[in-house]
Amino acid sequence: MKKSVLPVVTAVALGTVAFGGTAAAAGAAPAACSAADLTGTLGHVEAGAGQRAALLTLTARPGSTCAVSGFPQEPQFVDAVGRVLPTRGDREEEDRTPAVVLDDAHGAQLPLRWTGIPVADGDDPDAPAPAALRFVLPGVCGVITVDWTGGHVFDGGHLIMRAIQPSS
Repeated sequence: MKKSVLPVVTAVALGTVAFGGTAAAAGAAPAACSAADLTGTLGHVEAGAGQRAALLTLTARPGSTCAVSGFPQEPQFVDAVGRVLPTRGDREEEDRTPAVVLDDAHGAQLPLRWTGIPVADGDDPDAPAPAALRFVLPGVCGVITVDWTGGHVFDGGHLIMRAIQPSS
């Protein structure tokens, strides 16, 4: 796993946009989404050897068409009353991060991984699990909030994120 400290370069600047899994000319790309345009859900959680993984799916509100790209930034787990919980976000480097067009027929997904068992000092299995995950995406106006159904996130709230990609 490589960590990057370089700014994210979106594919719109490179000239391609993923639309339903295909590439389209950048000139045909719709405007960037705002957080109000988006709905997110955490999919089925896979478990193995203490690790957890799931796809966070983003869809546009009905009748909207907009684009998203890049890596989640500034992730924050919050409890049921909105208090920020310990969160450490890392990203797995990708060669390309094409913009993904969201509409009534197409969504996007963010692959996520985290530790589901206590492994570090301070990990408390009796503490409440996060209730939501908040983050921003490059070019998206506003903070995206998704209900967290993935249970506890141990190791200081360590969340490993990959770039946004078209839903399959």
